[in-house]
Amino acid sequence: MRRLQRRLMEEVKKLGARNQVRPLEGGDLVRYRQLLALLVQQIRHGHDDERRRRLRIRGSVEVQFRHGPVVLTCTALDLSLGGLLLEGVLLEFVEGREVEVVNLRVGGQDFPLHAPARTVWHVAADDRPRAGLEFLELGSDDRRQIQSAFERLLIQEVERQAGG
Repeated sequence: MRRLQRRLMEEVKKLGARNQVRPLEGGDLVRYRQLLALLVQQIRHGHDDERRRRLRIRGSVEVQFRHGPVVLTCTALDLSLGGLLLEGVLLEFVEGREVEVVNLRVGGQDFPLHAPARTVWHVAADDRPRAGLEFLELGSDDRRQIQSAFERLLIQEVERQAGG
């Protein structure tokens, strides 16, 4: 890992620990968001998958979604600001099917939302069914919740890589 990424990760980790005690405000909050943005840029710079429009962070996210009157829970293996990769999907997903994502849970923290999403691909393997969902037109509140969940997942990854 490059030295700049390591320094950014250490500073994000310190501010994140302070944020757990008391929510960051003012200059600390601005600095924290700037550091996260810089870290994402650094990670993206080394990201070699050109077909991706948005950076994806790998990690476990519990996802609740609504399909008609039914609310189901499954696990996402990664999250981006544009969508997520589901595993263990209980529905028969087909390309183009729309659902509403109603909650993302990262590291024990809930991020409730009402985000419409569409299935862009699916694999109906018996042992590991998976589906890729793309978020559709998002309101500002939903966009903020997804951003917050993304940041939380990024912090978990930073802590994992920093050995904390």
